[in-house]
Amino acid sequence: MITLKFLIRLFIGVYLVFLLTSCASSNSTYTFGSYQKENLMRYIHLEKNGNFFLYDSATYGHQKTQSRNCPLVSFGTWKNHGNKFIELNTADNILYPILDVQVASKSINNDSLSFEILTNIPEKFMNKVSYRLHLKYDGEYDFRNEISGRFKTNLITLKQPHFGVKIKSISVEVFYEPNRQLIDDYNGFSAISTTELQVDKQDNYFIIKIPDLDICYFEYERYEGEYLRILNKNELLWNNEIYLKKD
Repeated sequence: MITLKFLIRLFIGVYLVFLLTSCASSNSTYTFGSYQKENLMRYIHLEKNGNFFLYDSATYGHQKTQSRNCPLVSFGTWKNHGNKFIELNTADNILYPILDVQVASKSINNDSLSFEILTNIPEKFMNKVSYRLHLKYDGEYDFRNEISGRFKTNLITLKQPHFGVKIKSISVEVFYEPNRQLIDDYNGFSAISTTELQVDKQDNYFIIKIPDLDICYFEYERYEGEYLRILNKNELLWNNEIYLKKD
């Protein structure tokens, strides 16, 4: 039997759910848009679909040394927590520093092993980049069937461990040294790795492509569970700094 007490409780429950939903909905309506950091060319764009894009045309190289050419400094998803906070999470494909690698190979007439590493890093940054090559090969005449070394050049030549060696797998680490003046402010990666690619080739010249690696990939700012406080419909507080709504 349905009692008056039960109906009152049911009504209160429905009203509270409606109230919470309305608050969340009104909050999401006024929080999306672009917010700019006071007095700086840094702003975050919160899209209705839950994506965010963080731009900064005056940080690092833009303002000081011209060593950075990436005004888009982060992107990913955002969501509201009540009407008090916004949570940012960087996209998975830039949050974790592991990239896919592509390998092509051929045989050339010499007794060395050559590896050419190709990325989309501009030439002017190449003096800040170094590489570590990880190779596994058949150990028919050599019990130590791995080679690992760090190099400043993207064209690496090694002596073959034995005649007719067969390379079994290849992976690469790429290291980036940001401008020393910027290290205190730097929030990107200093190293990335590639997946280990199974090759199983008896060739001796390998072209290793990392198509998704450019200078922006190193310098992207990564956020996981990063919170911005909602002060009101026109202001956000992030790292003790105010971001004002632009539109």
